[in-house]
Amino acid sequence: MTDNEIRATIDALNAKDDYDGIIDFIATLDNVDFDCALQLARAHINKANRAEPSYAYKLYLNASDILDTYAQKGKDSPSWLFYKGYTLFKLNLVSEALIRFERAMRFVTISDGALFNQIGNMLKICKTLEARLSETLSDDDLNLIDEHIQKHFGSYSVLSSSDSIDLIDVAPTESHNYHVIMTKGLSAFLMDVPDGFDKKSNARIELAIALPLKWDKSNTWPFELLRKLSMLLKSGNRFLGFGFTLDNEKAFAKNTAYTGAMLTALGDYSKESQAIELANGDTVNIFQVVPLMPMEVAYRQKHQAQELLDLFKLRHVVLSPLVDGREDVCQSISAKSV
Repeated sequence: MTDNEIRATIDALNAKDDYDGIIDFIATLDNVDFDCALQLARAHINKANRAEPSYAYKLYLNASDILDTYAQKGKDSPSWLFYKGYTLFKLNLVSEALIRFERAMRFVTISDGALFNQIGNMLKICKTLEARLSETLSDDDLNLIDEHIQKHFGSYSVLSSSDSIDLIDVAPTESHNYHVIMTKGLSAFLMDVPDGFDKKSNARIELAIALPLKWDKSNTWPFELLRKLSMLLKSGNRFLGFGFTLDNEKAFAKNTAYTGAMLTALGDYSKESQAIELANGDTVNIFQVVPLMPMEVAYRQKHQAQELLDLFKLRHVVLSPLVDGREDVCQSISAKSV
């Protein structure tokens, strides 16, 4: 095949979003040149953007490895630098990604159109995020949070750590016979508080999700949901308060029907347990993340959070712990009502 025929084939597959087709096609080529390598990396990235988190991570690593093979040739290429920066960003290497995006801006031109805008957008996100990552809690405040969790929730183990945020698993207790997966350290990142809300009482949060006693930890979508909400807060000074609702627009994973989530109070715990006072008087609010079904997300977009919570109560839906596979409480409500 000529170079033009190869390019036309890849373009046709891209137009159909057939990323597996691109990967399979390039695998048949005797010689993979720089341009084909970029298209191969791009296909892995696009496939990763649609994949479940655990598989997506492997695809981003694959894309990064492909790009590394052409690092010398790519060092002055805005496309190579963009793809490399994007994979690093997705692998939570924000500072490394920022270096690539800054270099890409040296070589990209306005005439490059979409690529120029993509690089600019990612550069802005990384700069904002890097500045946010410099925000930390004092040792005293970390100790206060730790003591509060152990006093009101129980002993815990650390599941993962990233960007000064731990994801912890609070062990089941006699009074709460389920796992509580919680962020620890998210409260370092101050939120922009809307007018009418007290800043010292509403600018800091931690998030929690209650999982059944026998939850399979290889089923990672609840953990990824906590990370996604954390990233929303860290990357854009978003205000996440009671009733905040995330619409994922698709199921969080192939093995669940949940497509959204809402922040609520930790209904199974005392009011005292849901707030931590730091040394400077700031309050850290602990919110429960309640996964939502598609019609529940649609209902929430037109109704108050409390109305949806009332529906859960009316239909006897237990929110703690999570029931995977439960019915959508808004399924029987007409589309007009929703």
